[in-house]
Amino acid sequence: MKKKIKIGFIIQRKMYFKFLGPIINILSKKNFEIYILFNYSQSRHFGKWRDFPFLDTFLLKKNKKRVFFNNNELLRIIKEEKIKIIGSLLPYNKFEFDKKKLANIKWILFQHGMDLFWDIKDLMYSDYILLYSKYWKNLLLNFFKQRKIKYDPNKILLFGNPQFKMLEKIDVTEIKKKYNLPTNKKIVLFLPLSQPNAYFFNNKINSFFAKFFFIYPNIDTTFFWFRKRIYNIASCFIKNELFILRSIKNFCLKNGYYLIIKSRSKRLLGREFEYYSDRVFYDEQLMPSTLLELMKVSNNIFSYITTASGEAVYSGSYHYTIFEKTFSKIQSIYLRSFDRNYFSFNGVNEIVTTRQFCEILKKNEMKKINIKSRKNYLKKYFECYSKNRINLPKFLNKI
Repeated sequence: MKKKIKIGFIIQRKMYFKFLGPIINILSKKNFEIYILFNYSQSRHFGKWRDFPFLDTFLLKKNKKRVFFNNNELLRIIKEEKIKIIGSLLPYNKFEFDKKKLANIKWILFQHGMDLFWDIKDLMYSDYILLYSKYWKNLLLNFFKQRKIKYDPNKILLFGNPQFKMLEKIDVTEIKKKYNLPTNKKIVLFLPLSQPNAYFFNNKINSFFAKFFFIYPNIDTTFFWFRKRIYNIASCFIKNELFILRSIKNFCLKNGYYLIIKSRSKRLLGREFEYYSDRVFYDEQLMPSTLLELMKVSNNIFSYITTASGEAVYSGSYHYTIFEKTFSKIQSIYLRSFDRNYFSFNGVNEIVTTRQFCEILKKNEMKKINIKSRKNYLKKYFECYSKNRINLPKFLNKI
């Protein structure tokens, strides 16, 4: 029998399984010896501590688990276990490695939404980059050219979005039973804003306004009750996040829709979100992700700027992205760096202003996704319905 190739996957945070889990799942069924490498140097008290990568996050008994508390321990584990391939969402310079330390080890970067593209100069610290589609490859090569970075185009390969494989198996009726959702009502899904530090702002005044008057304060933030009081008063005069939520709830009550809110584990929502919705969920599971499952059972999805627009289209739900001037800088960065059509592609999703969105709700002009447009969108951004995607197990055996 052919000797198994040893491959390790680095898990910085729990949510990394959302992207790497489906890949690990595919390779677990093939001739690979898989090591899941948990970064235990992450804080359990500050920052993204709710996303700490606990060992029981991913249950596949046949895979081997290792924890490391610093970069030297990670390198030692890789060498001692004779791991030949590393799968990661981060390039090796982020672990203070150079290629000399990783002799005879292949470092593969996997695309995880648009986040891969924020530090373009660091992507050269990898041996291969696996992207969703040709669109993203051309985009990356253009970024490299602008920054005069040399990278072999033949080592940038197309892989599609592995999360979609899991979405194919999702049964809508079973998901509704699982989350105790009504089977006889249309469902809308609202994705609230992330934490303020996830956004770029034009200036300090813009940042202050967003943090105190637009984004609902985290329940564990300093002076929460005081900030909450100010925020609630502001929502009577400003079309902030809570104002939008109330508008969606009124639409649902008037038209018989069921409203679900899906937040992230790193952002805890206050009681107002529970009051103005029928259900509030966080990251209840990672494979398939809670977000993908809820998208699958939803008729429409509402959000501010988010990279999840592509997943919404795959799920078959028409997605409205609300562009708000408070977030003009991050919106401008997304549209300047990427393709506007990713967020506004005729027949599958669209960008609307706050005023336009409220008008859509008022007139009950919810759109349905166009099947032909959906196919064109998925082919462009995720290489669906295409033969250009690599066979990952064969590729790994080859390198």
